[in-house]
Amino acid sequence: MRKILSVFLALAAVLCMVLITPVSAVSRYVGDLDANGRITAADVVIIKKLISGTEAIDDQRFADLNLDGRINASDVLLLKQAIAGKYTPPQIDDGETADISEYTVVVSSSATEYEQYAAELLCDRVAEISGITLTVADDTSEASGREIIIGETTRTESASSPQLSENQYAFGKSGDSIILAGKDYMIGGAVAEFCSLVSSEGKITLDKLPDEPAATDYAPVVANSVILMIGDGMGPNHIEFTSRYVARQSSWTYNYSGFTAAAFPAKGDCTTVSASDMTSGGQFKATVTDSAAAATALATGWKTQNKKLGINLFGQNVQNIRELAASAGLKTAVISTEETTGATPAAFTVHNVSRSNIDEISAEQTELINSGAITYLNGNLPGEHQLLEETKKALGIISSDSNGFFAMIEEAYIDKSCDRSYGSTYTRKDTALFVSRFDEAIKYAATFTAAHPGTVLIVTADHETGALSLTGDVTNNGLHTDTPVPVYAMGYGVEQFNGVTTDNVKIGRFMASVFGAESFGIDVPLLTD
Repeated sequence: MRKILSVFLALAAVLCMVLITPVSAVSRYVGDLDANGRITAADVVIIKKLISGTEAIDDQRFADLNLDGRINASDVLLLKQAIAGKYTPPQIDDGETADISEYTVVVSSSATEYEQYAAELLCDRVAEISGITLTVADDTSEASGREIIIGETTRTESASSPQLSENQYAFGKSGDSIILAGKDYMIGGAVAEFCSLVSSEGKITLDKLPDEPAATDYAPVVANSVILMIGDGMGPNHIEFTSRYVARQSSWTYNYSGFTAAAFPAKGDCTTVSASDMTSGGQFKATVTDSAAAATALATGWKTQNKKLGINLFGQNVQNIRELAASAGLKTAVISTEETTGATPAAFTVHNVSRSNIDEISAEQTELINSGAITYLNGNLPGEHQLLEETKKALGIISSDSNGFFAMIEEAYIDKSCDRSYGSTYTRKDTALFVSRFDEAIKYAATFTAAHPGTVLIVTADHETGALSLTGDVTNNGLHTDTPVPVYAMGYGVEQFNGVTTDNVKIGRFMASVFGAESFGIDVPLLTD
């Protein structure tokens, strides 16, 4: 009996030791929301309730399948793909952590725009994720404690960053510091990677940081957001002329060393013709477009006649991409250096038979604002750096606490500088200045896109103006032409634009597909004779 009792006591002691001994951290797949070791339909139910605000989980990192710091429809899609065996989600192993508040963000005292933007975006994302405000210092300050070093600095740790090619970034440890680096705007990719390791409690999972920075290729995730940037009147000739003109200047208002979007992963061009009225044979002819018809094609996926806004070539009101996004409950923004009643911003906001009906357009836009049908609308931003600052503001508003968004950003004065009907005071210098101003906003938008992996960025034009020569001469008195315009893109699915000539309506339809609309616009053949 004593022997049995002693065995029982020994087993009890062992059991007690097991119960009180901490279990070492075990890796768990993102998507396993109920922590049962499997990803099932039950997890889909939980994430949908989480998005709707009807349920909460202890650690929201396990619902962030694309690691972009947000929980939205993109994560639901990836969760379903994981259940179907089409996607392998990452794992989280709660090993060594540190408080993000212990770190100072360090940039060079002569930081590039990209590095400055990366620091701003990093602070914004960390504040959004955890509510913690980071301190930013430049590299002339004395090093103290832990640091997040952005780009090239005088800190010795910066030397650990590898050489990077286009569309590459790097992040990782260097001693007690964390290094974020990237080729130009791709530094945003390093910001995205780092922010994926920050929890809502402000903890960084140090074990998930690479032991040293290594080159990483940009790999976008399934998109839920779109930024469309339009250079009104900008053909490839305007871009080439600007590069040549600026290269000959000893000083320049903007830091322009070539068109930023030319380095995007996808580069092609698109045709821009609009439609004539219906012929006696019931067909339509292709004609040189105006801004209203071209913007309507981009916004709706429909060809139309010149002057029409949000109305197709049959005279029907058709949904535009901003309305589509808003109907899904997403935030939207339209900004321009032109008045908001100008043809391009109007095509993304209203429906009207003529761009000339300014009072009607203004009244409809006012109703959109008052009803909350558009999140942000602003125009008449022609000053130096205004487009950049407004781009920052608009993207900050619509991306904050957001399940996705749409933004249209226009530089309208490239067209105006080549159309002498706007006044004889415009010069070659003005054309180069307006392209440079547009490029400045593109730099920020590209860095923002890399830092928000679920975003698509498309840079294009509505048409070419002036048949501009490479010496800056307007050769057709400022008229529009049917010369194809460039298309530059980065983000999920944009490879369809790479190395091909598409049409402007196809851009509209691609953007609509991001928001789940597989049927948007219709092809109506145009006679080219």
